Amino acid sequence: MRRHARVMIVALVTVAASMLLVGQAAAVNLSMGGTFTMNFTSGTPGADLLPIVGNENSWTILLEGVEYECSVEWDAWITTLRATSFEFEFFGPDAAVLNSEVADHFTQGGLGGDGYFEVRVEDLGGGYLHWSFIFYIWPDVPSEGVYWQVDGWPGPDDFPLDDDGCPIIGPFELDATQTILFDRRGSNDGNIAALNASDIWLELGSPVSQATWSTLKALYR
Repeated sequence: MRRHARVMIVALVTVAASMLLVGQAAAVNLSMGGTFTMNFTSGTPGADLLPIVGNENSWTILLEGVEYECSVEWDAWITTLRATSFEFEFFGPDAAVLNSEVADHFTQGGLGGDGYFEVRVEDLGGGYLHWSFIFYIWPDVPSEGVYWQVDGWPGPDDFPLDDDGCPIIGPFELDATQTILFDRRGSNDGNIAALNASDIWLELGSPVSQATWSTLKALYR
């Protein structure tokens, strides 16, 4: 049987000299982004996007109305970052084509229920824990457009655990294992990827410390 427990956690903006006051909480906005140099292709991505290979570009996303959800599935503890709205943009030598053909068509996080970023900690037994993260952003119909994925394997210092074993998502700068653009427009059926040639970062308006995280869980269970 699948074990399942959920905790909804709202990141708070500090108020009244950093005091957390019931009734004065507000969901915080945060920024994420990264750089990438595409160095691998597979299948048949669109010819208009192939020139991005070999160039360093970057992306940023402003996420608004951010919430965190922790779920427990078997021996994995998963924290998902959700948001009510976003603004996404590419920068760099290929910004024009990436924004017109990719970013301008993004409408949703790809993790379900407005989820954009997820950190997973799995218990592999013998006291060994394994961390992973993934970022997804999609158009309305991913199977007919272009969607975007960044993933990797962070360490325990990057996402500490709360008292329930849920990863805490705070500010970070991490190397990504891969950044992938999946092109499914029209007759296209290919991928363009940066393999070990990208990174990802996150900035919080109000960092969530271990103490604040525990306070939030008590307030918003």
